[in-house]
Amino acid sequence: MNRTALVRLFAVLLTAGLLLALAPFFSSLSPSEQAIAALPRIKVPSLAPEQFKIVENPVSNNQSPSKLMLLRQKNGKLFVWSIPVRDGVFAMPDIHWWRPGMTCPSFAPDFANEVIACTGSYLPAWWREHLRWHLDGTNISGRVDDMPRIQGQERLGEFIFSMRRG
Repeated sequence: MNRTALVRLFAVLLTAGLLLALAPFFSSLSPSEQAIAALPRIKVPSLAPEQFKIVENPVSNNQSPSKLMLLRQKNGKLFVWSIPVRDGVFAMPDIHWWRPGMTCPSFAPDFANEVIACTGSYLPAWWREHLRWHLDGTNISGRVDDMPRIQGQERLGEFIFSMRRG
């Protein structure tokens, strides 16, 4: 074997050895079964496309109480949002969701108009215009935050919260 072939063989063997040595490191970056089992989860009610349900939020607390809005899109995809509540009624964002403003007793999707909105004649005109979101949770006017979506996955009749935020 000539010198060039030996150098190439050595480089290939060194690369293969490094990849094999790093494999346990990369596999250790994924969450353990115990960590996955400890993630918050909720039972998903039977929802056909273009149906929604409000359920209790398992991570809600006294400092920032909230409920979850589950909405099944036309394509079957499930969206889950955390909506603040105050005195048992939805608290709409004062531009940002982390700063709730007025309460809204009638906050729900309107599938015919493809909008999620706080409806009611008691709302000032500016709020009626801007407290509206597309069915994917993005604010229509862009003046108010998008709805706070919970990341996770639907599996075997449950929605399992993701370990990652965002």
